[in-house]
Amino acid sequence: MPPHLPPGGQWIAHLAGGRSCHPTWGSNPQYLITCQRETTAVIALLRPDVRNSLMALPYNPDECIGITVCTAEVTADGLGRRCAVRQPAAEVYAESEFASMDEAVLLVRLQPEVPYVVVPSTAGPGVQAPYELRLFSSQPLELVPMPEVQCVSHTGAWTAGSAGGCNLHQSWITNPAYLLQLPAKTTCRICLARSTGNWPRNQSLRAMIGFYIIRAAPPRGQQHTVTSLKQLQLYESAFVPMATCEEEVDLPGNMPLLLVPCTYASGVRGKFVVSVTASSSFSFEALTAGLADAAAKALEFDQQQAAANTFSQTGNFAAARLPALHE
Repeated sequence: MPPHLPPGGQWIAHLAGGRSCHPTWGSNPQYLITCQRETTAVIALLRPDVRNSLMALPYNPDECIGITVCTAEVTADGLGRRCAVRQPAAEVYAESEFASMDEAVLLVRLQPEVPYVVVPSTAGPGVQAPYELRLFSSQPLELVPMPEVQCVSHTGAWTAGSAGGCNLHQSWITNPAYLLQLPAKTTCRICLARSTGNWPRNQSLRAMIGFYIIRAAPPRGQQHTVTSLKQLQLYESAFVPMATCEEEVDLPGNMPLLLVPCTYASGVRGKFVVSVTASSSFSFEALTAGLADAAAKALEFDQQQAAANTFSQTGNFAAARLPALHE
C-alpha cells in the first residue's frame, strides 16, 4: 500500500479533548477523509515525543493515544466537524484501542464517496503532546484538515422534576441549566439534539426542542423570579419538531450566561445532548441545580466579582472565586 503524506499536529490547550467519552472530545484536531474507490486503509497515529525519548516515560493511561473514525456531521454549511458522539453504535464507524502511549493503528474499510472524520486523541483530556498521522491505502485518499475550534458537549435529561417546558410555563425554572462563560464577544454554534429511542410518540408539537440563553445575574437588589429570568433573556432559539436544533448566536463576553435547553410543553421527558462550538477558548459547565438555583448561584458569583473589583481599586485585591455550582 503506498503511503500518503503524514500530517502532523499537536494537542494543546483547548484542542486536547481526550477520548470520545469526554465532553471535550469534539475539540480534538479532526480530518475529513474520502476516497473514489472502495479501499482498505491503515491509519497509524504516533507520538514522536514518546518514541524519540532517550528515557522510557512512566506509563500513564490518560496519555495513551487512539484513533476514532466517525461519520461526518451534516450542518447548514455542508459537511463539518463531529462535535459529539451521541449514538456511538450509529456514529462511530471504527475506533482503535487506547493501549499505548506512542502508537495506535486502525485498519478500516472505506466506501467510495462517503465522507469520514478521523479524530486522533489521547485517552484523557488536557494531555498536551505532538502527534503524526500516517495513512496507507491501495487507492488515492483525500485528507482535509478541518478548522480548529473548541467544542464542549454534555449529555442531559428532562426528568419528572426537570421537564419544565418553555418559558410560557411556571415550571420553566426547573429545566436543566448550563453555565457558559466567554472571554470576549464570540459567535457560538449551539446544538441541542435528542437522544433517540426514548421519546414519546405522536407528540411532535409538545416534544419540540429549543433553548434559551439568559444573563445569569439580575440588576442589583433584585431576586430571581420567573418574570425576572424572562427579562434577562438574551436569545431564544426556534422550537423545532426535529431531532436537532442548531443555531449560530453572537454572545457577549465577560459575564456568566446560562444556557437552558427545554421542550415546548412541560412534562415531556427524554435525554438530550447539548454542545457549544467556538473558535476561541471558553468554559461550558453542566450544573446539577435547576435554573432558579443556578441563577442564584451565578448572582453570588457576580457579587463576588463586583467585590473583587472594588478591592482592586483600593489596592486590596482579592481574587473572586466561582461558587461550586455543580456540587
